[in-house]
Amino acid sequence: MEFTEFAKILKPIIGGSYNTHTFTRTLFESIVTDDGSLQIEDISESTFKSYYNGKTKVTKMSQRILPHIDPEQFISYLDGFSEATTQRLCGAFEAHIDGITLHNASEKIAYFFEGILTTAAGQERKHTKKA
Repeated sequence: MEFTEFAKILKPIIGGSYNTHTFTRTLFESIVTDDGSLQIEDISESTFKSYYNGKTKVTKMSQRILPHIDPEQFISYLDGFSEATTQRLCGAFEAHIDGITLHNASEKIAYFFEGILTTAAGQERKHTKKA
């Protein structure tokens, strides 16, 4: 799954009134350590919006934050939501994450997110060939 699809599944459930760039920034900030947050500080609103909309791949961002990713941080973030919200997350991700339940949803989604970012970090940038 690409980051854009992941974010678009999450936003209606946990995004509240956040606009797309704020929500996307929050997702990244919620999976990195404090040192990782420093890697995100200088990223523009338009870049976060492009990540959400899928206009820009998260390859460079993932490479930048990969050493600072801590799924436990994201688990804590997700655990801050209500049980009803967790139930909605389970329903939204059951087609994508095997064995997701109310009791393991935060952990499963956090490690799924880590996998998306790890995969993205390993992707080569596509170079346009000059004619």
